[in-house]
Amino acid sequence: MHPPVPLLVLGLATLLLACTTPAEVRPAPETRPMASASSRPAAPRPAAPAPAPVDPGQPPRLRISEIMTDPLLIDDVAGEYVEVVNLSDGPVRLADLALLLPSGKTVSPERPSVPLLAAGGVLVATPLGAGPTEAKVRGMRLPNAAGRVELLWRGKQVDVAQWHRKWPWPKAMAGRALERTTPGADGLAGGSWRRSRETLRGIERGSPGRLTWSCEVLAREGIGSLVACSKLERGQKRPNRTPRCPVREEVAGGGLEPST
Repeated sequence: MHPPVPLLVLGLATLLLACTTPAEVRPAPETRPMASASSRPAAPRPAAPAPAPVDPGQPPRLRISEIMTDPLLIDDVAGEYVEVVNLSDGPVRLADLALLLPSGKTVSPERPSVPLLAAGGVLVATPLGAGPTEAKVRGMRLPNAAGRVELLWRGKQVDVAQWHRKWPWPKAMAGRALERTTPGADGLAGGSWRRSRETLRGIERGSPGRLTWSCEVLAREGIGSLVACSKLERGQKRPNRTPRCPVREEVAGGGLEPST
């Protein structure tokens, strides 16, 4: 006896459904993204060595580069000056500087707004201290005929300048400043000085705050500060007559301050 047709169809349908039912789906194993090189923590870099400290007892290289003892068109108190240049590699505190005058009096420059003399910087010590490169020196008086000024750093003499109206010093003239010929010239020798030819006021001659030494002269005389050499070269009064500095390439990447 054969089963009814509807029951047969139902059994076949159940069998087909059981065969076509998918097996249990298992979740795929979790995969973690690989860390990229940029997301990895950077390895600590070794610390740069600290710069060697400057010897606090080593005197800086300072020079008296120009003096005006007898101004012509203005009073002495307004026109006298002593020009000082810093040829060291680093700045110098003005509080450490002093001038020993011919009178035996020791006076100190005052410039509260800029208390440091930068490497390659020029300072003009005057009784009034009115200009941008000037420092006030109370009680500074320079005799016209002859005299001697000592530059002191922390009480130690680092330079000296002497002038006289007699040979071998240049013939003294009112309104004419005396310039040091080279930074290494002996400040006590008459041949180390010359009369300035730069126009200052009318017929007066002088160049306070500016130097005539070229970078080539500084390098030839063994000035240790290449920074000072480069900065002084950029501040020359006569750039067309200043030879190219032979050490400029060595300081090109040294982080020099921009000239102002």
